[in-house]
Amino acid sequence: MGRKSHYISAEHLKLSDKQFLNALRCSGYATHSQCMKWLTNSRIKSYVNEKVIDKCSVVIDGKTETVYRFSDGGKEWVRENVSDLSDRNFYISTGVEHDIKLMEKIQEYTDRLPYEEQLKFRTEVENRELFKELCEKMEQGQYYLDQLQQHNISMPDFSYQTEFVEIITVNYNGETISEKAESMSVLGGNIEFIKC
Repeated sequence: MGRKSHYISAEHLKLSDKQFLNALRCSGYATHSQCMKWLTNSRIKSYVNEKVIDKCSVVIDGKTETVYRFSDGGKEWVRENVSDLSDRNFYISTGVEHDIKLMEKIQEYTDRLPYEEQLKFRTEVENRELFKELCEKMEQGQYYLDQLQQHNISMPDFSYQTEFVEIITVNYNGETISEKAESMSVLGGNIEFIKC
């Protein structure tokens, strides 16, 4: 008996598949237990076999943890097979522990929001694009764009409408936090800082 040609059929993606792919798009990494919120063990294995996601082992707080991330071709697979996500940006990972903490927060949002609203989740790159669009419409917009260019303003990791999330690691100092908070001058809304 030969190897299957495809383990995941794009035509048969369930809502839970789409929710998982969107959440991973926004976080970069997820633990096995986080993936289990949407997928069964066999479904996770199918995504790995299809080479949509990579299975990795990392040490977190002294213990080995299984985590998943998009494979090199996984993002392209999502763009080609999930029309809702075909033109969306993917989160650029900053570190596994950081990204797992971010996934925890994303899961809180998915618990309370229908899928149509989950599609409004924005990554850091998408927040930067929104920031630039809003600056173009503002009288003081060039000032803020200059501040962004000079790295005096920085974008939050994740957002949904006017709710913004930034995961703070030990590498953050007061200046870095101020740069994230300053982006709210243009983006509007509230930012929640969460320690990793």
